Amino acid sequence: MTTIAIAGSVSVDITVRNAPANWCAGDGIDGYTPELITELQLPIDVGLGGNGAAPAYVIGKLGGTVFLSAPVGTDMSGQLTRRWLDEAGVRLLGEPTASTMSAVTAVDDQGKRLGCLQYVGPPVDWLAASQCDDAAWLLIGTHTKATQDDYDNILLALTAAREHGTRTVLDSGLSWLRTLQPPAMHALWRQSDLVIGTGDELGAWSDRTDPEAITRFVLDHGPRDVIVKLGEEGAAWQGFDEPFGHQAAHKPGSADVTVGAGDGFNGGVLAALAQGDSLRTAVDAGQEVAGAIVQSGRGILGWR
Repeated sequence: MTTIAIAGSVSVDITVRNAPANWCAGDGIDGYTPELITELQLPIDVGLGGNGAAPAYVIGKLGGTVFLSAPVGTDMSGQLTRRWLDEAGVRLLGEPTASTMSAVTAVDDQGKRLGCLQYVGPPVDWLAASQCDDAAWLLIGTHTKATQDDYDNILLALTAAREHGTRTVLDSGLSWLRTLQPPAMHALWRQSDLVIGTGDELGAWSDRTDPEAITRFVLDHGPRDVIVKLGEEGAAWQGFDEPFGHQAAHKPGSADVTVGAGDGFNGGVLAALAQGDSLRTAVDAGQEVAGAIVQSGRGILGWR
């Protein structure tokens, strides 16, 4: 497997199951009372998240050489995430930051997300990953709160990586959906060899809803390959030398919380592509990882 560089976020993800509505409403007090405490029936999960850390963790666990540019702090969250990444053999680029992204997500008894509190943390150094000379692949994954500065630096990073002969992969997620016009996103696509996104995300930038129409539109705007993540409907793909295809989801024996599945999917895809597999085979590998994450209900750390 060739070396992969990744730029994206690292997060401590806390999942609260069956959280009651309005559990923290009211005036604050300096102390605990019986009325203040709401009992939970299930334990709180603490795990590794982030659209940089999750795919890096998967690739490392699969035996790949992976470098990650992400803000990992000197705080307790940073110490936790650094330990988990070390266990997977992920090599961090850059110096420690002052703090680390963290998120608390409440889910219902079906594993559906009710709300999320998120501390975004310091900005990602997008350019550091593009300057990793040993990398044959660069994956850039952006978080929901990405800024215009992030956009500008990501465009520079993708362009620089391609000039060095590195194959580039972009998953922009929900970033900039309310702030950018489609032509600006298409400019990022033109510097990407592979674009990955959900049907809703890529549909918003293409003004299409049908997966095959989405893939055609994306390919017409620069990338060599495209993968559309369709959740319970599986995934679709099309490439320069592969026709449109659709694969049903890998249904786990029992489904649980889906947090981390999409980012884990990206890790499975990149690990397969880095060892020379076809786009179809890479999608299958990504779905295998995502299905295992959903079945475990413990995010990326529960995958294996």
